[in-house]
Amino acid sequence: MCIRDSPSDDAGASSTTQGLAQSKFAQIVPGTKQVQGKMPPDLVERFVRLRFPRLRACYETGLKKDPTMGGKITISFVISKKGTVRAPSLVSSALSDKATNDCLVHQFAVLTFPRPVEEANVTYPFELVPPTPSAARH
Repeated sequence: MCIRDSPSDDAGASSTTQGLAQSKFAQIVPGTKQVQGKMPPDLVERFVRLRFPRLRACYETGLKKDPTMGGKITISFVISKKGTVRAPSLVSSALSDKATNDCLVHQFAVLTFPRPVEEANVTYPFELVPPTPSAARH
């Protein structure tokens, strides 16, 4: 499986359902993040996307238990003046698998960013979309 950042770059998409492309691949679809502080939101996005392979590994492990698992997840965290993440927490999750949720939060905990002038509070929503069985057959 591979993670597609958005439906528009999803090779193998066969049709669109509720705004997301059906795909034979699992997808991570970032939502609209909120950043309070002096850290540019696009910089936060760039560094979070560097962690997508590890987020994918968490999700793929969960998909082995439940191939239909997916939904919206929101994680909040603080970027300290040292550029490290403090207080990562699961704000909400549509996933019922605790191990997958814990793994996703841990991936945010180990992120590092350039040192900001002041701490930044971040709320990062994203959606995990399982592969579509019908798209996988084509």
